[in-house]
Amino acid sequence: MLAATGGAALLLGLVSFVVYAIEQEWLSPGVRFAGAALLSALLTVAAWPLARKRYESVAGAVGGAGLGGWFAAWLLARHTHELVSGPQVFVALGVGAAACLLIADRLRLRLMAVLATLAACATPVLVANVGGHLVELMIYQLVVVGVLMFVDWRRSWPELPTIALVATWMLGGRWAAMNLGPDNGDVFMLWSVVLLVASAASGWRLLQASVDAADQLHAQARLIVAGILSWAAATAAFSQTPKTLALATLCLGGWHVVLAVLLLRRADAAEGSTVSRVFIGFAWVQAMVAGPLLVGDAALVSWWIGMSVVAVALPWSVLRPLRIAMILLPSLAAVIAAVDLHEPPALPLGLFAAAVPLGASLWSRDRSDDAVKNASPNVVLWTAAMVGWTGVVVELGPKAPHVALLWALVPVVVLGGWVCARLTRHGVWLATAGLGVGLIGALVAIAGCEAEGLFKAEQAGPQALLVVALLTLAGLGGALIWRVIQAKQLERLEDDAEAGPLGILVALSLGLSLALVTSVVMDVVGAGPGFAQLCYTLCIAATSLVLLVAGLRLRQGSWRHLALAGFAFAAVKIVGFDLADADVVWRALGFAGIGVILIAGAYAYSRAQRSMTPS
Repeated sequence: MLAATGGAALLLGLVSFVVYAIEQEWLSPGVRFAGAALLSALLTVAAWPLARKRYESVAGAVGGAGLGGWFAAWLLARHTHELVSGPQVFVALGVGAAACLLIADRLRLRLMAVLATLAACATPVLVANVGGHLVELMIYQLVVVGVLMFVDWRRSWPELPTIALVATWMLGGRWAAMNLGPDNGDVFMLWSVVLLVASAASGWRLLQASVDAADQLHAQARLIVAGILSWAAATAAFSQTPKTLALATLCLGGWHVVLAVLLLRRADAAEGSTVSRVFIGFAWVQAMVAGPLLVGDAALVSWWIGMSVVAVALPWSVLRPLRIAMILLPSLAAVIAAVDLHEPPALPLGLFAAAVPLGASLWSRDRSDDAVKNASPNVVLWTAAMVGWTGVVVELGPKAPHVALLWALVPVVVLGGWVCARLTRHGVWLATAGLGVGLIGALVAIAGCEAEGLFKAEQAGPQALLVVALLTLAGLGGALIWRVIQAKQLERLEDDAEAGPLGILVALSLGLSLALVTSVVMDVVGAGPGFAQLCYTLCIAATSLVLLVAGLRLRQGSWRHLALAGFAFAAVKIVGFDLADADVVWRALGFAGIGVILIAGAYAYSRAQRSMTPS
């Protein structure tokens, strides 16, 4: 650090002295130029004996100061006094940078090599405005990159080709901003491909030659940045031709897949797995982006569905941390595209797109006995599938709420059936959540049917379909409870955290079903509103009785508490609301019905207590 600061101060002092001499007009411009160039060359050569005497840091700073003076002398001679031509300045600066690089390589002066690299990369900008000479600029920069890659191979100085590659990309971006058009996009893309290959070659050499963590990260970053910049170059070059841009994007995606495979085949494949996943994820995003550029409408939906199916089927173990994202991103994109399509075959395509993560959530690629035994559904995939499936049904499916409910319950039924077949604690919790979502959907469908006036005496179809949906939920819940009872002995099931919520959901589903059936019967017989409300109250009491008996027999405190709350609610409802304006006969019948239900509950409670008491 001291040597670098001293070199900068020395260069500043020389420049200040030269400026002062110019202001005093001591020498003519030609003499000043010749003297400055000679002194700069001598200062650069002075680094040699200093390095021989083991003053490497001082030698590097002195050599860098001499190179800076050389550049300043030639640039002032060109732009201020016009003593030399542009090509002469270009050659002189290039020769100076090459000489400094040669001295630095010979004497192992790393700082001087970095300064020479910066000077060589800045030469095109300092001499000319880059203009439209892309081929000449490309040839010069590739020569610089090649020379620095050779020096890196000799001395293991990885920062040299990195500086050159970054400078080349910056020069290319500057040129593209000023001159890129439809007629020269192919040449610009060719340059980008050559730079991509050069970046990969230099990065791969560093990966093979060094085991240092910093060098490994350096090489991997070089590969990643080169891929990103190449894609940006392709976007700029082919922005007016989407199909060409799509093909270039797919080619870059294939390039990243090849790099990922090569990194994993190295001896230290475990260390390369992270960057390999980065390359695979990058390639996957590129394949997704290429879809809209190549096709549209239903073909685009099929493209993204195919990508999600491929992600499910790929057996590559390194993809395990990425598998969820690789499945979900194209699947959700396909769902959104199908919803936006709004024409056949949007509905089947959207449902199939949502079904892919649904199937993936229930299928594990690990086929070992332990994994198969403990396999559980994936929460993220199933949730995304449920959201996508519901969205497609709502936007593209039947508009009748009761019919849409049956379609929307498919993921819940599939999940419940799978968990019944392969019972796990995690699966039971997820299935319980699914049943809860299904019950909420049923309530929304009931409210929708009521708002649309579908509950009429002359048509019982909506109520019948809603009852079928609710009984399906209740049946799934009952099957899950039965499987939990099978997996756990009865004496271990007391206040079970898994069976408790399931029983509550089953009771609510049965209660809603009974209420819907009662509403149909009331419409058929033409009962008055008072009698109908009384019947609904009796439905609540009957459901509470069933839940109470089940809670007593299976030792579930939450069921018993909810059942008692249901009895209390029924009593308050019948006294405070149902019979407030009813005749004496209906009051008597109502209280008699509640009494019968409560007596039956007490009888069931005593029987359950007797059966659980040891003889």
